[in-house]
Amino acid sequence: MFRHKKLILHAGLAWLFFLFVFTGCSKKSTAPTETDQDAILSLIESYPRIFTSCVIDTIPDSSGLGKIAPVNEDTVIFWWRWIHWGQTVRSIDVDFYPSGGDHSYPYANVSVIDTLTGYLHLIRKDTSGIWTSKPITDVAKRSAYFERRRPVDSPYRGWDLVKVSGLLVRSVPTIRAIGSVQIASSKSGYDTTITESYITNCSLIGNMFNFGEEDSITLTVYTGDPTDSVYLHAYSHLFPLLTHIRRGFVNNGDGSFSGTLVTAQLPLGASPYRHAAIDVIKHSTLDGEDAYDSRIWGLIYQLMSVTTP
Repeated sequence: MFRHKKLILHAGLAWLFFLFVFTGCSKKSTAPTETDQDAILSLIESYPRIFTSCVIDTIPDSSGLGKIAPVNEDTVIFWWRWIHWGQTVRSIDVDFYPSGGDHSYPYANVSVIDTLTGYLHLIRKDTSGIWTSKPITDVAKRSAYFERRRPVDSPYRGWDLVKVSGLLVRSVPTIRAIGSVQIASSKSGYDTTITESYITNCSLIGNMFNFGEEDSITLTVYTGDPTDSVYLHAYSHLFPLLTHIRRGFVNNGDGSFSGTLVTAQLPLGASPYRHAAIDVIKHSTLDGEDAYDSRIWGLIYQLMSVTTP
């Protein structure tokens, strides 16, 4: 009897040992291994304020057009873009390179492209009242530059975001163009003019525009076409949500447009990264029958908290 119990005990221990070894080997063989590609994609997700494609509005607006067209044409009361829910298609291309030459660290060039489809909705006022919808396709592109400056067993396998570009959004097809934008603020010490190369090329994170809280920045947009409609898109903390704001620029009548960006306060613990966008739309897209034609520069900046002594 005692021998029988001993055999049962040994058989049970052997079974447990076999189960432990089998389970351990199974886990070891199926455990996922993070790649450099995975690390870069995760790092992009950790910067939602930088890699967003939502620099344009998707809500109604009644800021008016500052009409240039003849007075007998329709008057637009509201207009807004509506991007189909779940229809934004994102593609991310990552190219890896070893260190060497001008590069002290292994590096990666990244291109993030979002294709947004939906409709431009317009509510016009004429003798009968009109609700018009026009199909839109916008392609938004941003570039970034990463370096592996830390050991591979560090978070994100040692990769860091070093440079990032602005966001260029263009309709398909598009004819609209932005020649340059002058940015001036006595409070922040800026008086500079940027061209599209500033939007498309990568700049060091530390060299991006830095604006203080409640700073007033004067923007002058040069398109060369006095019939364009130009808008500013920005975000502000209200009640206390992050709220989209859209304002029309003043048409100077010579192909230039003037407006003001007033920065918000920086809530405690909030990300300092913010977007402002210059939105140029063909006027007859909004107040006519022409197809959707738009070009947008998305400018990323850091909002710096001002400490009062």
